[in-house]
Amino acid sequence: MESFLLKVVIDVLKKNPNSDNTTFILPNQRAGVYIQKYLKSQIKTTSFFPEIMTFDNFSEQLAGIIKTPATELLFDFYTIYKLETPTDEVENFEQFTNWATTVLNDFNDIDGYLVEPKNIFKTLKDINKLHNWNPNTKLTKNYLTFFRNLEKYYKAFYKYLHSNQKGYQGLILKEAVATLQHYIANTDKYFVFIGFNHLKHSEFQIVEELLAANRACVYWDINETLQRQNSIINTFIKSYKISWEKYKNNIFESKTPLDFDADKIEIIGVPKSVGMLKHVGEILNNQENFDEVALVMSDQNVLPITLNSIPKKIDVVNITMGFPLKTFPFSDLIKNIFELHTKNKNTLNNKAYYHKSVIQILQHPILQTHVKGIEKFVEQLIAQNKVYITLQDIENQIGFNKHSKEVITSIFKAIEPNEIHLILSKINRLVNYLKDKVSAFEKEILYQHYQLNQQLVLLTEKHQHITSIKSLYQIYRQLLHNENVSFIGQPLHGLQIMGFLETQALDFNHLIVTSLNEGVLPKGKRVNSFIPFDVRKHYGLLTYQEEDAIQAYHFYRLLQGPNKISLLYNAQTDTFGGGEKSRFLTQLLWNYPNIQHKIINPKVPSDSLLVESVEKTPEVLAKLKELAIKGFSPSALATYLYNPIEFYHQKILGIKEFNKIEETVADNTMGTVIHETLEKLYTPYIDKVLDDDSLKIILSKAQEQVEVEFKNVYKNGQYNQGKNKLIYEVIVNFVTRFIKNEIKVVKSGQVIKILALELPLSYKIQFPKFGFPIKFGGIVDRIDEVNGVLRIVDYKSGKVEKTQLHLDDFSKIMSDYKYSKGLQIMLYAYLFKQDKSYNFSKEFQAGIISFKNLKSGFIPVNFGTSRKPDYQITDSYLEGFLNVLEELLLEIFDPTIPFIEGE
Repeated sequence: MESFLLKVVIDVLKKNPNSDNTTFILPNQRAGVYIQKYLKSQIKTTSFFPEIMTFDNFSEQLAGIIKTPATELLFDFYTIYKLETPTDEVENFEQFTNWATTVLNDFNDIDGYLVEPKNIFKTLKDINKLHNWNPNTKLTKNYLTFFRNLEKYYKAFYKYLHSNQKGYQGLILKEAVATLQHYIANTDKYFVFIGFNHLKHSEFQIVEELLAANRACVYWDINETLQRQNSIINTFIKSYKISWEKYKNNIFESKTPLDFDADKIEIIGVPKSVGMLKHVGEILNNQENFDEVALVMSDQNVLPITLNSIPKKIDVVNITMGFPLKTFPFSDLIKNIFELHTKNKNTLNNKAYYHKSVIQILQHPILQTHVKGIEKFVEQLIAQNKVYITLQDIENQIGFNKHSKEVITSIFKAIEPNEIHLILSKINRLVNYLKDKVSAFEKEILYQHYQLNQQLVLLTEKHQHITSIKSLYQIYRQLLHNENVSFIGQPLHGLQIMGFLETQALDFNHLIVTSLNEGVLPKGKRVNSFIPFDVRKHYGLLTYQEEDAIQAYHFYRLLQGPNKISLLYNAQTDTFGGGEKSRFLTQLLWNYPNIQHKIINPKVPSDSLLVESVEKTPEVLAKLKELAIKGFSPSALATYLYNPIEFYHQKILGIKEFNKIEETVADNTMGTVIHETLEKLYTPYIDKVLDDDSLKIILSKAQEQVEVEFKNVYKNGQYNQGKNKLIYEVIVNFVTRFIKNEIKVVKSGQVIKILALELPLSYKIQFPKFGFPIKFGGIVDRIDEVNGVLRIVDYKSGKVEKTQLHLDDFSKIMSDYKYSKGLQIMLYAYLFKQDKSYNFSKEFQAGIISFKNLKSGFIPVNFGTSRKPDYQITDSYLEGFLNVLEELLLEIFDPTIPFIEGE
C-alpha cells in the first residue's frame, strides 16, 4: 500500500528536486516522522534535509513568540485582572480560576479567528443587557459588570503578553498574520502544507497569502467518492476551493485514491466497553504483522483497559497520545496529602487530622511498598482508636529509621496560612525519598511531579496570588489534568495506539477504531464558552456544528487507505437510552448496505468463578491436631458450620480480621461494652441472692458504668455526638431494661442468686473414634439459680429467637447454621457439667438472653415441642449432643473432605 504521505513526497521531489529550501507543514508531529522516513528513502543525492514542522511551530516562528504554558497564563491574567478591577470587587484566586480558564479559551478563539475584539465584546454586552434588562439583584448586576469588563481585560492582557513576548495560540496566530508579508519578502522558502482540513481564519489567511505569493502548495487528503456522498466532510475544503484565488486557475492537489471499497469494512457492536476492548484483543490475536496496524481510540479514558487487552505476543507497542499524569498512583497520594491539610481540624491548640485522611496516606500502596515498618505503625494508630490524630500521636508511634521518620512526619506537620508553599516542599521531600527506591518508569512519574512543583514554586513566588492550600490544590489539579506521560516507543514499528487527532495524514494497512458511539464521536453540543452559539456563528467562531464536520472529516478520511477496517462500538445502551452507535456508522450503513455489521459477545479469557476448596494435606491435619490440643471454642465450631473456608483462614492459616479505627461503634464493640458493664455491676453480688434494693443500686450505677466501659473498650473514639451518641444511648437502654426486668422478676417473688460471672470453662474429651483427646474451652457470661433452677446464661447483643434454640433433633446442628447458637450453648452446658463444685441434682437449664429481644427474657434450649417444651438438660441429651459433636469433628478431621467455601 502506497500511503498518502509517500505520494506527496514523491510528487514534491519530482516538481522540485532541489529540496533545500522546502519546508513541510503538517497537522501533527507524528506525520513528520513518516515524512522524514519517506524523504530519506526518496532523496538520492547529498543535500540539506527539508525542514519539517507543525502549523503551531510555523506560527511561532512567524510571530517570534513561543506558546506560554496555560497555568502561567492563568497567573498572568490574574495579575491583569486585579489591576483592572476595583479592589472591593476583586475575587480571590480560587474564585477567579472558576471562570478565567473559559475566558482565556474565548480570547484564544477571538484572536485565532481574527475577530475584531471591539465588535464581539460590544455584541456580548448588548445581548446581556437584553437578557438582564431589569438587574434588580446582585447576581444580575455582577453578571452585567462581568461582560462590560471583558473588553478591558482582553486589551490589558493582550498588551501585557505582547510586551513580554508571551502568548496563547490565538494571539501567536494573530501576530503571525501581522508579520507574514514582511516574512514573505525576506525568505526564499517554499512551504508544502499537507493533510489539513479545518483552518482557523488566521491559518486560512497565512496559507492564502503564501499561495498568492507562489511560495506554497497544498495537498488535500480526502476521497472524492466520500465527498460526494457525505457533504459534511467537504465543509471546509469546499470553501477553500472557492475562496483561494490559486484554485481558480490551478488544479486542486490531492493524492488520495478516487475509488472507495466498502467491502473492507466491518462494523462490530459489543456489549459494554470492557467487552469491546476484549474483542479488540481477539482481533489483534489473529494478526501476524503489526507494523501496519493502528488502534485508534475515540475515548482515550479506556486506555488502561485497552493495554490489559493486548495479546502477550505483541512485544512492540507505541502509544502516541500519552497517559494523563493524574491517573498514576503517586498523583493519588499527592491528592491525599492536599486533602489532609485542607480538611484538618484544630483540637486544643494542636493541629489534628481526621483519622481516615491519615490512614489513607499511610496505607497508600507506594508508602506501604517503600517505607519499612509502616504497617506496624498503622496497627499502632488503629489500636489507639482516635478519630482525630495529632502530629504528636504520629511522632510517638513511629519506629522507622531516621530518614523514613523525617519524611513521614514532614507530611503531617501543620502548615500555617502564610506558609502554604511548604506543602510543595513536603511533596519534593517525598519525591527525593522515593526516587532511588522505584522503577525507572515510576521515577519518570516522580520527576514530572517534581517539575510541576518547581513550576508552581516559581509562579507562587512571583505572583503571590495563592493564599490558601485549597487554591494551590486547585491549580495543582489543573496541572495534573493537562500533563501527559508519554510512552516511549517506535512510531514506525509495531502496533500503533493513538487518539483520533494523531491519525491526520497517516495511513495503515489494518485500522481498528473503538468507542464509535454517539456522544463520543461526534462529541455533541458541549462548548465551554461565554460566547453564545448565535454570536459564535455570526462571527465565524467554531460551534458544535463545525466540530461535527471536523470529526466527520477525520473519521471518513481514515476509511480511505486501509485494506481492512474494524469499527467497534458499545452495543449496550445506558439507562437513559444513550450509548447508541455513532451517526457516522449509521450513515455508512445507509450508503453501503453491503458492509458487514454484527453484534457479538466477546470471548473474555478469564478464570471460572469456582468455589474455593482446600484439600487437607498432612500439614493442615497437623495444624488441626495442634488446634485440638490448644482447644476448640464454641465460636470456632460455629464458624466451621457457617463457612469451612473461613474456619481454614482463621484457625489454620491464622489470618486475623483487619483492624480499623472505629469511627462508628461496631457490633462487636457494642457487645463487649454490654458484657463488661454487666460483669462490673453484678460482681459484688456473686453468691448472693438479689433483692429489690441491691438491683436498684445496680440500676443507679448502670449509666456511669456504661460510660466507663465505653471509654475503656472504644479507647479514644468519639461517643458523645452523632451516630455514636445514639449507639451509646442504645447500650444504656439495653442494660437498664435488663436490670429492670430482673427487678420485676424479684418483685414477683422469684429468687435469683448469682453463682459466677465470665466463668472460664475447659475440658478434654476422648471420643471413641479419635486416638487423642480434644480440648474444648470457652467463657460463660453468667451462672445463676432462679427458684432453685441452675442456669447457664449467654448474653447476645443481637436478636435471637426461640426457634434457634429448639433442639428436638440434634442433627439440625449439622444441617442448618441457624442452630449454631444451640451448639454453643450445649457445649457450654457439657463443659460446665464437668465442674463438680456445683450441685447438678437440681434442675439444669442453658440458654440465651438476647438484648434485642429482651421481652422474651431468658430463652432456654428446648428439647421438646413448642406445645410441650422440655428445658431440662439431662445426661441423655448431653450424650446425644456429644454424638453430633463427634460427627462434626470427624468431618473436620477427615482428610478426604476438603474445606469448601460456604454458600
